[in-house]
Amino acid sequence: LNTGWLGSTGKRCPLKYTRAIVDAIHSGELKNAQYGTDTVFGLHYPLNVSGVPPEILVPDNNWDDKVAFKAMQKKLATQFVEAFKKKGFADTVPPEVLAVSPKA
Repeated sequence: LNTGWLGSTGKRCPLKYTRAIVDAIHSGELKNAQYGTDTVFGLHYPLNVSGVPPEILVPDNNWDDKVAFKAMQKKLATQFVEAFKKKGFADTVPPEVLAVSPKA
């Protein structure tokens, strides 16, 4: 659950939406929700949560500049992959872990 910053401008996710997402987790609402998948990080996110505008649930919807969003995504994924290799983790984790690592 990450309901911190929205978009590239540093705007905080309103607390009422964070609470609605937590309520949806507790109530089981998300068990039957439809999910999108981030193509770079492989993270799943619900497409609808009661009381939350659907446009804030999709990460790239929160950026006015979609090209900048994709560039930042790629930068973060590259940093993750490089750090993973540098620390030696890439040589010690099972193939299943590597299969779900970011796609830099």
